[in-house]
Amino acid sequence: MREGRANHTATLLPGGGTLVAGGGDRAPGFTRGSEIYYPKANRWRRTRPLAKARGFHVASLLPNGRVLVAGGFADSGTLRSAELFRPSTRRWTRAPRMRAGRGHASVALIPQGVLVAGGARTTGPLVPSAELYRWPR
Repeated sequence: MREGRANHTATLLPGGGTLVAGGGDRAPGFTRGSEIYYPKANRWRRTRPLAKARGFHVASLLPNGRVLVAGGFADSGTLRSAELFRPSTRRWTRAPRMRAGRGHASVALIPQGVLVAGGARTTGPLVPSAELYRWPR
């Protein structure tokens, strides 16, 4: 990796690369950085950065080949934001915000979309809700 990180995500991409996004363990240590590891070449390649620095977020590969990253913690607190990564351009675009900010959540690809469930906030009780994302076809 070109940038040290913890509490990031790693998502296997179509074609064999692995997207590593975000990370950090406490403010001001969260990163917007993301990069792809190509095992055949044993090489890392940077991508455009995330819009928001984040750690403790979730990531899911969508059937259309994009990657959804949602929630997590940032220097400013718990995030409601989500982003989509397109491997062909190595760029991020914003996705609809969640109703509740959440870090340490769980994520599952289900027939209806991507379910982001539960999680914690930087302060207060655990998050007793879920969000359903439907991906662009």
